[in-house]
Amino acid sequence: MGVAEVTYLHLTHDLDAMLTALRALRPSVILTIPSLLARAEKHFAGLWPAGTSPLRCLISTGEPMPAKLRDAIKRAWGCSVMSLYGTTETGCLASECRCEDGHHFDVDAHVLTLGQPRRVAPDMLEGELLLTTTQICTQAVVKYAVGDIVRVGLAPCPCGEPTPRIWHMRRTQDAFVFAGEKFHHGMILEALRAVAPDLDSLLLEIDDVPDGPEHVLLRAVLPEEFASRHSVLLEVLRDRIFELDSLVHAGLVRLEVDCRPATARDAQTRKALRVIDRRSM
Repeated sequence: MGVAEVTYLHLTHDLDAMLTALRALRPSVILTIPSLLARAEKHFAGLWPAGTSPLRCLISTGEPMPAKLRDAIKRAWGCSVMSLYGTTETGCLASECRCEDGHHFDVDAHVLTLGQPRRVAPDMLEGELLLTTTQICTQAVVKYAVGDIVRVGLAPCPCGEPTPRIWHMRRTQDAFVFAGEKFHHGMILEALRAVAPDLDSLLLEIDDVPDGPEHVLLRAVLPEEFASRHSVLLEVLRDRIFELDSLVHAGLVRLEVDCRPATARDAQTRKALRVIDRRSM
């Protein structure tokens, strides 16, 4: 990127102080975690006067960039937005295509293997990502299980970049099982978005039921601004998710919707699973 000066700002503490520092620094590039940047979204437009943003590019890493946040950045700052895909153990694997369709990766730097692959198109496979590093000496890995389900495609990209592309689909740990039925975090998130299209954050907590006839408690934890839609969201969980509705009506699963305020700790634990299963084994 040709960056000559680097400044670290701690977004999880004093937000006003961070924004003041960012305004004065006038950075040309920002590298950040989407969930941290989202805390400042309502301040985007006021950070610099319209048309005077110094930003050329905002780079996100660590988690998916919500489409709503991406659009807000582009509108307020007029810069390009891209993401990096990688792991703590293997470093950066891929960078987002400028057409915003997948991430290109260098086949000389990483050897990709897919566990239990299935063909989803003539030139695309889907499976669990296993990484072997060829250019890391201090912590080399062989078929390291990243914990992601991905798609890898070899079709020519409209951007002209000749390297293959990878698409992150979901975490392997985001799946959970009730009464022999498998459910995915993404399935429930998409169902809730049918009535709350602005929903970007969802944590699913699964617990034993301390009292009552049900076997399992499924709690959907949402940001506090969705509290006014509590009953509608609970109805979606109860009646509009295939197979979950039958388990609920059979008295096997208890449902809750819990709308909580965001905290600095939430940002600091951004790498926690989106599904937390506390059931006794």
